[in-house]
Amino acid sequence: YRINVMGQGNDIVEIFFNSMDLKYKKPFGAVKTDTKVYFHIIISSKVKIIDCYLNYEYGLKEFYSGRARMNAERDNKDFFKTKLVMPDEPCLFFYWFEIVTESDIVYYTRNTDSNDGSGIKSHARPVISVSHTNHIFPFQITVYAKDFKTPDWFKGAVMYQIFPDR
Repeated sequence: YRINVMGQGNDIVEIFFNSMDLKYKKPFGAVKTDTKVYFHIIISSKVKIIDCYLNYEYGLKEFYSGRARMNAERDNKDFFKTKLVMPDEPCLFFYWFEIVTESDIVYYTRNTDSNDGSGIKSHARPVISVSHTNHIFPFQITVYAKDFKTPDWFKGAVMYQIFPDR
């Protein structure tokens, strides 16, 4: 997915990433605790890219945050990559990209208008909060216990969950 980011003047940054494409994030879907996840992003820019970061927050009861510098490949300076080991406790792992150029800072976050794994550019970072009416959302990975096993009696079953509205 290609996103054009207009900076100041004629600065143009193109960002390529899709959370559902193994070319950009591996493995796909929910992962076990302590799993290595590989992230790749392609950035084409007419201005110098100073840095590229993968920012993240995770937790259930308490949230922790971090930032990983993404390294450019030797052969292809537009291709940035990093890997993270998921937390050792089940949680929701939220992430987004921060691209720092010589003239701007751009965040690449989840596109909530589509469920295809694409993202959108933003000049504001996402805020992780249940009560916040934020319209900038991060990508998300569900991290589950590595020893979790589906009970045999439940395999192949259909489950309904009814939410009363009153």
